[in-house]
Amino acid sequence: TGIAGLMKKRPEWFGDGAIPLSVSGEPYRDAEGRWCGTCLSSFGIVFNRDVLERLGIEEEPKAWSDLADPKYFGQVALADPGRSGSVTKAFEMLLQQEMRRAVEQAEELQPQLVATEEAADEKQDEKAGEPGGLPSGEVWREEALKRGWAEGMRLIQKISANARYFTDSSSKIPLEVARGDAAAGMCIDFYGRTVQEQFRSADGRSRVGFVTPEGGTSIGADSVAMLRGAPDGEMATAFMEFVLSEDGGQKLWDYRVGEPGGPTKHALRRLPIRRDFYTAEHRVAMSDGEEEPYELAAKFTYHPEWTAGAFSAIRFIVRVMCVDTHDELKTAWHAWDEYGQPTRSLAAMEEMNAVRYDTALDSIGRVLRERDRIKETRLARQLSDRFRQQYALVERLARNGR
Repeated sequence: TGIAGLMKKRPEWFGDGAIPLSVSGEPYRDAEGRWCGTCLSSFGIVFNRDVLERLGIEEEPKAWSDLADPKYFGQVALADPGRSGSVTKAFEMLLQQEMRRAVEQAEELQPQLVATEEAADEKQDEKAGEPGGLPSGEVWREEALKRGWAEGMRLIQKISANARYFTDSSSKIPLEVARGDAAAGMCIDFYGRTVQEQFRSADGRSRVGFVTPEGGTSIGADSVAMLRGAPDGEMATAFMEFVLSEDGGQKLWDYRVGEPGGPTKHALRRLPIRRDFYTAEHRVAMSDGEEEPYELAAKFTYHPEWTAGAFSAIRFIVRVMCVDTHDELKTAWHAWDEYGQPTRSLAAMEEMNAVRYDTALDSIGRVLRERDRIKETRLARQLSDRFRQQYALVERLARNGR
């Protein structure tokens, strides 16, 4: 019974041609058969076409950076990452994208950077045993990750500055966008697609759109497993076989309402996990037949070693930098835009020394791991006060045209 039993019964389902072990750093099933993905999910941007037209925004958003445009001021729907793990994950995807860009740029200069490192290593050998010696190893990659982290944090900061407010649940984001209370927001793909489907008119057009930023998110798997001690293992296994079968659950995930084998009342708008399901025969009956999740997944490789250890720190930093200080952040951002977007004011906004990559992994991460509420509160107050002062400086510089 269980997935392990299905792997023996249906070996053709479990391989690169159907359900691979992993894709671009994201696991899709367990090699020992303890669990298996059933459908795919990612993060993206849900938007309201009517609101975009009203705001004079001609191009629909396609990338995370589009949400940082001052034209979206007060029109972005976000959830408090302290209350939503999925929104924190979306921010992590954004950070990973910027870090990867920084590494790719550094790799283009790798010969020069490696030569610089070798020279540094020679100096370190000369200063062996002396304090303050130069570091060895792939310094260029470490520096690139730091730069990418900082750029990602700046992007999160600007998107948050455009936020209408931070809601307490990520599931509310597409609803607020659909109602016209916001122009766009960050959400899980099936939240966005579901609302898009709900507001589709008879002519096939929907005022709600959804886009997955190319290269801006990993494609993960939502999985199924049989619990240890399940009272009816055969029934549980039969259900999992149905969910993974081509003519069963895989059709239900994304077939249009009324299609043979599809749902009868509501389209689920979930992308099936089986790679061999994406054939011409199935695509004509699918709600999202044009989607290429495996091609999209290949354009984003998730590196857990970069940010997974900083997941709690990301949530904490966004809180002190954007949520707790949201009024001050919005005021500063609006002043910067209203007074001609002066250079020094923007530079003051983008100063990220307090939440550097190494700081997030080290000192901030250490406080969070200790689970000492007093220390955490003290650190949150300290960083929030620092950002409030920073945003006040941004506003002053902007009003002085600097």
